[in-house]
Amino acid sequence: MTRTLAEVLEQSGIPIRLQAGGKAPDAVVDREVKKEPCPRAKKLRDLYFQTLSSATNEFPYWYTRKYSELEGEIPVVRRAAALKEAFSHLTPTILPGELLVMGKAHYYRGSFPMPWLSEAYYMAKEDELIANGEECLKVLLVAADAVRAGGKKAGESSSRIAIPEVHPPHGQPSGTARG
Repeated sequence: MTRTLAEVLEQSGIPIRLQAGGKAPDAVVDREVKKEPCPRAKKLRDLYFQTLSSATNEFPYWYTRKYSELEGEIPVVRRAAALKEAFSHLTPTILPGELLVMGKAHYYRGSFPMPWLSEAYYMAKEDELIANGEECLKVLLVAADAVRAGGKKAGESSSRIAIPEVHPPHGQPSGTARG
């Protein structure tokens, strides 16, 4: 006769049906206790999830305008004055049902385009963008060499085409290999 593991352990005095922490529930339940938010929080959450992300350029406009006016000023003072100018020109936005007004963005799910935040994507992708730019430069240099040669093989001259010399990129000495 075949016995189950539970029966063998029970004969040995080891109860396998012991439930740690009391009695287990009869049905399978989630690990998390999911509570519903209060009505106001639920309304705001639903509005947030249904709204598209948007941006406004009002803050960067005033910031950049003041920052450019203060050319030659100490950088910390220049930035502080530009921030003051930008914050003083923000249009107040009061969204329906909002208790705290004047968020950083005009839109409910808005992006806040301060220069050091909106440029973060480009700074993070800097190496990739530079590599793509170098590839484009190589293609353009090959095309320029073909045009300079008048569409003929290298060494053959064409007296009818006069194309100016292409200068190397900034910081690269002339006469060096490009790429």
